[in-house]
Amino acid sequence: MTEYLARTNYSEMKEAKWVLELGCGCGFLAVSTLKTNDKLKCYVATDRSRAALDMCKENISLNLGDSLKAESFSTVKIEWSQDVDDFANHVKSLNNKFERGCLLGAGKSTARTRE
Repeated sequence: MTEYLARTNYSEMKEAKWVLELGCGCGFLAVSTLKTNDKLKCYVATDRSRAALDMCKENISLNLGDSLKAESFSTVKIEWSQDVDDFANHVKSLNNKFERGCLLGAGKSTARTRE
């Protein structure tokens, strides 16, 4: 994934100053993105699972250590499909602070219905 992102010319993503990832899981996409985007100032990895967020932080540390390119990496426990206001506030805050940004998501999406 990292090699693919490095070779690919996704101009909008490569110009992004911030990333908000929806459902970071173990941090695979975060590691790849942080390794390939040297303009990134802030990366916020979100997930509904505390265990996933802990694993993401550990993988960022193991793979990037002191070479972390983003000035700010953070994780946030959020169920973005239910916590719409929290999600909107994160996006607004990042846009106000850093302007150009990107939302990332990879993985399984689960549709829920109420009976």
